[in-house]
Amino acid sequence: MTCPGRCRQAACDYAHASVGLEGFKPSQTDEKHAARFIAREIDLAEFVAPRSR
Repeated sequence: MTCPGRCRQAACDYAHASVGLEGFKPSQTDEKHAARFIAREIDLAEFVAPRSR
């Protein structure tokens, strides 16, 4: 994994932990979306863009 990939993984891990500490759990869809970001299939703008549920 390249540094950008490791950085993306670390950022997603941090966000996942933060959400968990607030008492929430990301949905399966959110987990898949994060995996696409980590794999560099989507960029940051697409990752953080609002999505319909």
